[in-house]
Amino acid sequence: MGMHGVLIAISKKRRALLDEDADLLHEILDVSRTEPVPGLLHLGKAWHALDVLLSDESDALLGDAVLARRGSSYGPALAYGRAKLLEPDRVAELAGALDALGEDLVQARYERLRGREVHGGYGPKQEGPVAEDVDAEAELAELRTRFESLRELYRTAAQRGEAILAVVT
Repeated sequence: MGMHGVLIAISKKRRALLDEDADLLHEILDVSRTEPVPGLLHLGKAWHALDVLLSDESDALLGDAVLARRGSSYGPALAYGRAKLLEPDRVAELAGALDALGEDLVQARYERLRGREVHGGYGPKQEGPVAEDVDAEAELAELRTRFESLRELYRTAAQRGEAILAVVT
C-alpha cells in the first residue's frame, strides 16, 4: 500500500474540534478514503517527489510545503508519526512563495529525482533527456496536477486564515 501524504486545511472551528477530540483526525482520514472532505488534499505517493522538487537547502520555507518540517507536532500518533501543524501566518508565507514559483517548476526540477530512491518510484527512468523518457510524461502530468492542487490549497487556506496539517499515512 505504501506511504501517502495528506494536507488538511484547519479552520478555527475544525481546530477546536480536533483539540477537543484527538481521535477525530483518524476519523477524518478514514472518511477521506471514500468521500471528499473539504479542505483535504491527498497527495498520494507523490508526496515524496513533490517534497524533493520543492525542498532546497537554501529555502527552508518551501521545505515546509509538503511535510511541514518546521511545524509543531499535533494530534495523536499515526502510522508514520504525528501530524505537523503550520500556523496561519506560515501558511500565508508559503502561499506567496508557492505562487511565486514558475508554472514550469515540475518540468524544470524533475531531473532532481533521477537516481534518487523516491517513494512511489518517481523520477526519470532512462539515461538521457527526460523528453525521450516515455514513463516521464505520465509522471510529469501527475506531479503538475498535484503541485497545482497543493498551491490552490495553500492559497485558499491563506485567504481564509487557516492553518495546515501535514500527515503521512
